[in-house]
Amino acid sequence: MYAKIITKENNIYYSPVLLLKYRGLSSWAVIFDESFSKLIKISYWNKRKGKLLGPNILLINYDSKEYSIFKNNLKSIWNKKIDLLRCKFEKFSNEMLEYAKQFIRKETPNDFVEIITEDDLKALNDCSGGFHDGYLLEITKKEEYEEFLFNTTWGNYILIRTSNEIDNHITLYETISDSKYKIINDKKRIDFINMCSFENEEIEMHLSAKEMFYKLYFEKKIEINELIGFEVKNNSLIINEVIVLPLSNDTIIFSDDQDYINMFFKTEDIIYNLVIVNRTNAIDELILLLKSNNYNVSDVDIYALGNSEKTERLYRFELKQTFERLDKMIKKYNSISQQDYMKKYEYYQETYKYIISLLDANLIQSDSKKKSLNYLQEILDNDGPEYSYTINFSPVHDTTVIYEIGVCVRGVPLLRKISGSTIAKNK
Repeated sequence: MYAKIITKENNIYYSPVLLLKYRGLSSWAVIFDESFSKLIKISYWNKRKGKLLGPNILLINYDSKEYSIFKNNLKSIWNKKIDLLRCKFEKFSNEMLEYAKQFIRKETPNDFVEIITEDDLKALNDCSGGFHDGYLLEITKKEEYEEFLFNTTWGNYILIRTSNEIDNHITLYETISDSKYKIINDKKRIDFINMCSFENEEIEMHLSAKEMFYKLYFEKKIEINELIGFEVKNNSLIINEVIVLPLSNDTIIFSDDQDYINMFFKTEDIIYNLVIVNRTNAIDELILLLKSNNYNVSDVDIYALGNSEKTERLYRFELKQTFERLDKMIKKYNSISQQDYMKKYEYYQETYKYIISLLDANLIQSDSKKKSLNYLQEILDNDGPEYSYTINFSPVHDTTVIYEIGVCVRGVPLLRKISGSTIAKNK
């Protein structure tokens, strides 16, 4: 196994991973230091005051065939118990150091890792976290290849370069819940599961090509409340007189999601993610300054990105959650004992208010031949239990789903789902 390492000083180097202990966010490894003169124990994740900042190491090679111990949660070149204890307590012997030197590569690994074997896919899965909660940040098309930059949201980025029979079916800023990998007839394929997929309808997203490489970037995230002052000097951007961000010829990605601003500055091995909480006119002035200095700024508006397909998906996803909540409320209401009348009545009132909110949002429609849903509350307020009335209603997007609500003579209110499924369909 080999990994890309970042030091506290933001220096980057490559080292064999001599021992890797998987323990979730407490995972750790044994590697060489930057000078390759000694062994060190390093936490897999960089944490500060309980906050996860990102990984300290990124695996570029998963091959551990020559390792002495190969278990699900432990891989090690050493198999003696005493050596494993020395690793745990950072008491390495000279014999351990000399033995480990044979795993050092004579040549520095390439920036781009070619995906050839299943082990390469495992390494990609490890450093991407399965792309869980990640999204595609940028697509770059060249004559010879296409590149796809992913923000894993786990403190690192992955640039996938593809060529030869490229099949791209993935959209910018679509949140990913998981991913699957396979190689078929030398063609590499990554299937992404969209966060907006439903149980019975998985939204297809994939990327495949005969030639596929990837490059790993560490993230340095900087958050400020407001952009006060800035200047460009010596290929650096100075923010609020204290924050210095390196500038390169790579595209600076600017995104405005209306809640806060993100600016991504890509360097050789690190992507700086500047988060600006409060939007002011100074941000527009900063973008103009960068462009006037011939820096390429890609202006990405997440909401403008919301093409009809994306808007439809998000709408359906929110719709599904809305009616799943209603189904749960109805189920809970009917699970309350008839004898516990006050509790049942109070929960009916809570559910009724939720139903009225759906009506006000034009998400449901009732039987046009009957009185409105608001009439039920009038009965309860004025007539009490001496009058009964029921109304059927359905989601606007799917009239095959029918609910029934009503007040009954000398009984508890009626609330039930008669038929259909609330899985949101196409509008």
